[in-house]
Amino acid sequence: MSDGTFLVSIIGQIEYADILAPAGSSWHCKYEFVTGPDWKVIGGLEAGLSQTSNVVINGDRVVLNFPLEINFKSTNIYG
Repeated sequence: MSDGTFLVSIIGQIEYADILAPAGSSWHCKYEFVTGPDWKVIGGLEAGLSQTSNVVINGDRVVLNFPLEINFKSTNIYG
């Protein structure tokens, strides 16, 4: 970019949690992106909460299929 800034885009998905979850339990995923003072969010959400996933069989994966997308702008990769 002409003003000395650059962009970083993160696009992905939290597919599942591989834990020993008991049958009948409910799980969700809470996330937050934490950055230094030189970074600015220009698109997407800094924090979020997935839908709830119910475990049917003991030890089964907790399937979330939760999409993530966030865009940052900065002038200094170390800040």
